[in-house]
Amino acid sequence: MEFRRIEYFLVLAERLNYSRAAEELHISQQALTRQIQLLEEEVGAPLLIRTTRRVELTLTGMFLQEQMRPVQEEFRRRSEAAIRYAGEQKNFLNIGFFSALPKRRLVEPVLKAIEREFPKLELSVQGGSMDQMKDWLVSRQIDLCLTNAHDFEDWRGFERVNLAVVPARIVVGVTHPWAEAGLQKVTPSQMREASVLFLRKDHPMEFNSTYAKLSCRRTRIARDFDSMLATLSLGHDFSIFPCMFNDMELGGFRYIELPDELAFNFRTMAACRTSCCKGTLRRVMNFLKETRGNFGE
Repeated sequence: MEFRRIEYFLVLAERLNYSRAAEELHISQQALTRQIQLLEEEVGAPLLIRTTRRVELTLTGMFLQEQMRPVQEEFRRRSEAAIRYAGEQKNFLNIGFFSALPKRRLVEPVLKAIEREFPKLELSVQGGSMDQMKDWLVSRQIDLCLTNAHDFEDWRGFERVNLAVVPARIVVGVTHPWAEAGLQKVTPSQMREASVLFLRKDHPMEFNSTYAKLSCRRTRIARDFDSMLATLSLGHDFSIFPCMFNDMELGGFRYIELPDELAFNFRTMAACRTSCCKGTLRRVMNFLKETRGNFGE
C-alpha cells in the first residue's frame, strides 16, 4: 500500500466529507476519489459507502482506520525527529526542479544565485516531473521546487514566488500541416479534427483545465517530455505548453496561438510548503522574491 493513499483515507475517514478532505489535502475531489478507489482495490473490499446525503465507513474501513492511525502518528513523529536532527547537523537545502525547465536560462541561474547569496548553504538538487514536485514537497523529500504550474492549478498551502508568466501555446513540428500552412492561430473546430499529444500525469487533470475540456479526434500520451518532443517532431500531433521549456529556442518546432476561449498562462515559480517556510528556507524565498526579475527572461 502507498502511504500517501493511507493518509488520504485517514483524513477522509475523519472528515467523512470528500470536499472538505480534498481541500485539507490540497488536491481535487476527483483525485481523492481515485486514490480511495485504488486503495479499495489493494485492500479488496469497499472502505466507504457514499450516498447523495452522507459518507460512512464500512466495517473494513473502520478496521483500516483503527490499524493505520497509530502508524500515521508514529510516521509523523519519526519524520519530524529526523528533520530536526538533519537540520542540527548541517546547513543544507534540498531543491527539486521540473526536468523540462530550461537549464541555462532558468535552473542554473537560480541555483548559482542562491549559492552566491548563501555561500555556507549546501545544495542538493534533483530533477523530476511536474507531479513529483508537489508530491516531494508534501512528503518533505525536497524543501523547495522550481516548476511550472497552470493558471487553474491549486497551490493553496504553498509559498510561491513567480519567476516568469508565459502564455501557453500550441506546439507542432515543422512538418505538421498547421506549420506548413503558416497558421498563426487555430480554431476549436480545427483542434477537434486533429491529434493531440499529452504528457503523462500521475494525478488527474484539474476539472477546469483546458486539457480536460479539450476534445480531439485522437489523444495520445507521452511518457516524458523528451519523448513528447521527439513525437511532435514527426509532424502528426500537436501539444499545448509554454515556450519556457528545455531551451526550445534552438528550433525544430512552431508555436501557434490557442483560440481565445482556451487561452491560459503558465507560471514558472519557486515553491515550498507554507508550514515549512522558516529560517534559511524563508530567507531563500525572500531572496528569490527580491531578485526574480533576473530569471526567466
